[in-house]
Amino acid sequence: AFFYIDPEFEEDPEMDGINNLILSYTFFK
Repeated sequence: AFFYIDPEFEEDPEMDGINNLILSYTFFK
């Protein structure tokens, strides 16, 4: 599995939950 997280995306507190959701979705897909 390969995960790339944009540093600016990671630093956005509003995107934290969405980011985790994307990682979980990609992992379980």
